[in-house]
Amino acid sequence: MDNAFGSITPAVATTDATGMATAVFTPATASGTAPITVTVSYRDEEGALVQTKTVMQQIDHAAPYKIENIWYESEVTVGGTTDIAVRMVDRYGNPVDNQNVAETVGFMVGSPSGNAAFGGADVDVDAAGNATITLRVDTLPGENIVLVSPPEPLPDRYLTIHGVANGEPCAMEIDVQPWGDLPCVIADGSSRFLITSTLLDEFGNPSCGRELAITTNASGEEETLVATNAYGQAKVSYGPQEMTGGVTITATAVDNASVTRSREIAFVSSDPTNLLLSTCPETMPSSDVPGSAPTVIRAKVVDRFGNPVAGETVGFSIQNIVVDDCYNQTSAPSLSGASAITNTYGIASVEFTPGAFTTEYRAPGYSPAATGTCKVVAAWNGIERPITLTWVNYPYLSITTNVTPDVVTVNDTVDVTIQLKGDGWAIPRYAPIDVVILLDRGEGMLLNDEDNKTAGEKKKDMHDRMVYARAAAGEFARYIDN
Repeated sequence: MDNAFGSITPAVATTDATGMATAVFTPATASGTAPITVTVSYRDEEGALVQTKTVMQQIDHAAPYKIENIWYESEVTVGGTTDIAVRMVDRYGNPVDNQNVAETVGFMVGSPSGNAAFGGADVDVDAAGNATITLRVDTLPGENIVLVSPPEPLPDRYLTIHGVANGEPCAMEIDVQPWGDLPCVIADGSSRFLITSTLLDEFGNPSCGRELAITTNASGEEETLVATNAYGQAKVSYGPQEMTGGVTITATAVDNASVTRSREIAFVSSDPTNLLLSTCPETMPSSDVPGSAPTVIRAKVVDRFGNPVAGETVGFSIQNIVVDDCYNQTSAPSLSGASAITNTYGIASVEFTPGAFTTEYRAPGYSPAATGTCKVVAAWNGIERPITLTWVNYPYLSITTNVTPDVVTVNDTVDVTIQLKGDGWAIPRYAPIDVVILLDRGEGMLLNDEDNKTAGEKKKDMHDRMVYARAAAGEFARYIDN
């Protein structure tokens, strides 16, 4: 026999009275099938005879001693499958196979969403000594942690299999900047579009490392190939152009031609098309008010997409000056110029100086609440934009009153309406404000409303209405001071 499998003692034996010859086979450290050959020699009437016979002795492995190897892929496409194979050996290096009794290896897995799974839980070793199982990784990218539990006394092992979002694209999102229903840039030879295409797999994950083919319907332009990044995005810029016109850009996934998206874009002229007019404030102190200053009138020239246009001349004029005859206006409103040229931001500006009223209270037409209005009109390329401006010589509030009805009889109800309008020029936030409180000193203010009180309340409170009115006025004054 092959000494690698063991030895036989004795090597030669003689049969006993029953015709039996016995020898002992002692296996070595190798498992497998050991061929044992027996040769019998004897003599009969015809002479010496020899017979040979071979017996196949199965030699099993020893107890599992260690895990010799584990085969698996460290990265797998999300939602895909991979095989994990575990091989154990005994202390002599023999594979732990299933020739006699099949050992079992257990498997468990945890994953980002918990959707990773095995085809089974426990697997027997095969004839080669491998315990092989199929893992379906999670549909979300991330780590799939596998627990391998071999037979005792071998320790557990942990494996990390990364689910990678690099599956075949099944959907696409496309974004064009600048944004719009019809994205547009100016055909100025420098402006460009930024086009971002995002590929998604069947589970909605970004599909990274996939190629996109970018084409246009413009004559003479070739196909551009670009790969998606870790976020499934592929970014390309398009332009610039000096000719106006529309272009259709199409992005198609190379790995799945059914995934395609197109967007219309346009290169447009920068010719000015519109005029805007603004100022702040629209109500201001008249020029006679100490500290008053001109206000700035701004006109903006833009193209059809709201982009500013520089170098355009805008005319300005004052129209429809309205000042009541009862007010004494000592100077009319004016502009710092009749025209202005738009700057880089498309803005042309002039200063408006409001009218002034007399400050001599004995002069004819003097009023502490004088008001004047006018329209400032900006004109450009046949377009006119007006804005109404008001100048007043009083701050903050104006007050009007109304009594209805004008004539009443005893016990009639009278409606008194006091209306406060914030139509004056603004005052500094912390400037002092004088408030005059008028208290009724009629006979009724000396009553204490005893008819509406209980006996206990009458005894407790003997004050009249004037006492409470003075207290309220004092509280109001303290509140104003704070």
